[in-house]
Amino acid sequence: MIISGNIGNQYSPLVMVAPITSNTQKIYPFEVQFNLADRKCKVMLNQARALDKSRLGKKKFSKSRSSRRS
Repeated sequence: MIISGNIGNQYSPLVMVAPITSNTQKIYPFEVQFNLADRKCKVMLNQARALDKSRLGKKKFSKSRSSRRS
């Protein structure tokens, strides 16, 4: 999941990403559970990394900021 902001993504050659897993047996305070394509998943924010945009593949899903829950 890309977690860096839109302005940074527009101008920087790097993006901040965090991995997503479907293993939701235990949710730690630094992890966020959500549904993705009707599956329970969690994003592991303690594993966030900066990646060069050239290493990214095709976009699988997109969720606009206005459709996210608070």
